[in-house]
Amino acid sequence: MIFAPERAFDSVWEQMEGLRVFRVDYERIRDVDAQVDLQQLGLASDAIDFVWCHQVLEHIEDDLAAMRELNRILRSGTGELVVSVPMVEALDTIEYGFADPKESGHWRIYGEDFAAKLEASGFEVNRIDFVIPEKEAIRFGTSDEPFYVCRKLPKK
Repeated sequence: MIFAPERAFDSVWEQMEGLRVFRVDYERIRDVDAQVDLQQLGLASDAIDFVWCHQVLEHIEDDLAAMRELNRILRSGTGELVVSVPMVEALDTIEYGFADPKESGHWRIYGEDFAAKLEASGFEVNRIDFVIPEKEAIRFGTSDEPFYVCRKLPKK
């Protein structure tokens, strides 16, 4: 499942053997398979094997609800979430309290506490600092940033 699908990554998904891509977004402005609200997904629990959520959570009013929903839909033990968000070099996330039009509609800018937020939502979190060559950064419209590979923790 790909949230807010970026066409720049289509070639990446097409190369992955056995991957069935299902594109979703809050708005139908992109070519998506379904329109969904990440805070309340109408999907079964433990149903999804892989979720790509790149530069999305900062646009969600209740990001913790969204993280819990992502955890809920992932298959226990094998499901993976790959997530990235814009970050600043600060300990704590800065909440704006509204979707700031000066910040591309972001509700917040994340700090170093982002991994702890994911962990509090039931994930085992592995941070990967990804350095992308300049040519690829231009091609995919991204920059050096951490990605977080998350697995759903088994229920106790």
